[in-house]
Amino acid sequence: MEDTFDGIIATFNVTSTSEATKLLDNTDNVSNVWIDGVEQTEVIDSYQFLTTGEHEVKYALIDLTTTGKRTFQNCTSITSVTIPDGVTSIGGNAFRECSGLTSVTIPDGVTSLGYSAFADCTSLTSVTIPDGVTSISNSAFADCTSLTSVTIGSGVTSLGYSAFFNCTGLTNIVVDSANTVFDSRDNCNAII
Repeated sequence: MEDTFDGIIATFNVTSTSEATKLLDNTDNVSNVWIDGVEQTEVIDSYQFLTTGEHEVKYALIDLTTTGKRTFQNCTSITSVTIPDGVTSIGGNAFRECSGLTSVTIPDGVTSLGYSAFADCTSLTSVTIPDGVTSISNSAFADCTSLTSVTIGSGVTSLGYSAFFNCTGLTNIVVDSANTVFDSRDNCNAII
């Protein structure tokens, strides 16, 4: 594999080798998978690692512009995700219930975050939404109870209903845009 990689890179923290680790929930938008640098013969949704600790898993996307819907939903062992520059949308429920996810890198090219894209990521502590994002859908970060810091770039013009609902650790959202329009049903309790 080349030194440059334009797919999704995820780090998994494996605490047990006695059972398979869930790598994918929906394989529709993934064409290839590499586990610790070894290409797999087929796209697999779970894998039994030989050792505990951190493992790098790389995913080549069929549609390079989106993560797809539910691709990583409930993959609880993912601790970090780097989304490639070519992706313009993070699909609905893409990382929902990834309870081990502590960091995510969203590139400037992303313009929209889908419905519940990161909902229930209970270990996620901070997120920076780049200037390219114009739309954050309903419940995008709902129930991210460890979230303490959110910085929203200047491009956001639409922030959906309950985008940060029940983010009990969140006391401040920095919005760098006078053009952001909150859903009419939002209020302080629905946002944070």
